[in-house]
Amino acid sequence: MIEELKKYKDKSSIVLLPKDNFDIYDSINYTLKNVIKIDSPNEDNCIIEMINDSKINKIYFVGYNDIYRYIMPRIKNDIEVCWIYPYSFSNLSNAGVRYNIQTIFEYYDRNLIESIGCFSTDNKEVFENAGYKTEFIDLKIEKELNITVNKSNSIGILSDDFDPNNNFYNQLAALTFINYDICKITYIMRATKEFIKFFDLKCKKESTKEDVMKDNFVNLYINFTNTNNELIQKSFNLGIPCIVGNTSFFDNNSYLKEHLVVKSDDDINEIAEKIEFVRKNAKKILEEYKKI
Repeated sequence: MIEELKKYKDKSSIVLLPKDNFDIYDSINYTLKNVIKIDSPNEDNCIIEMINDSKINKIYFVGYNDIYRYIMPRIKNDIEVCWIYPYSFSNLSNAGVRYNIQTIFEYYDRNLIESIGCFSTDNKEVFENAGYKTEFIDLKIEKELNITVNKSNSIGILSDDFDPNNNFYNQLAALTFINYDICKITYIMRATKEFIKFFDLKCKKESTKEDVMKDNFVNLYINFTNTNNELIQKSFNLGIPCIVGNTSFFDNNSYLKEHLVVKSDDDINEIAEKIEFVRKNAKKILEEYKKI
């Protein structure tokens, strides 16, 4: 972390990104720049000295890392702090997420942070209604849209089997209703292997999300919550439409919202119908995506 700080001493702002949130590195680096990855807590006085002696006048803290408690009370008062809450409020059933938001409230009440950062307008509205100053950060990656329709007959599932909010098994079940050659997934649960065998599904295990999403005619990312918009954007950059669940990502385009956002996340018939719609209308979908 110290070596990374040295590179950004002359920048006006930096972003501290903990390991749990590395999955949004590309989009947050494209949007805010100067991202420093934190692999582990490292309480070292020279970190504070380096920050206070730099030209940095704003720090974004993402999610939670123990080092935040060490840094915040010690940096200069004229350095603005925005602490980003990167999760959906539906994630508050997770004890770690609850601790994250409680710590943000604690430091806000101690006047050690100026604003709470939000990746969604929903979160921004909730925080503001509760009386907190907020900053909306619309995460984007560079748009390099390929509008050549992929002729493959493979499918990628970008959700995680270990996350109950990701609706993984309903997406797998929808495969039984459609014609496809192979479905690419990542998985760690033994139950997934048994599920694939029981339903005689044609699945290929990949090591990364990047390998899962490429060279398909459609990608599925139909979650109840925990949707990472970066993956949706990366899919479209490859020229591959992405069917999604509970997200406001396509709210500004009625066509995409109608045909790519499932109305009922666990309705496998609807998932299958939307897959077939993408198969027949991929070019139109990609053209509409260019407008957003």
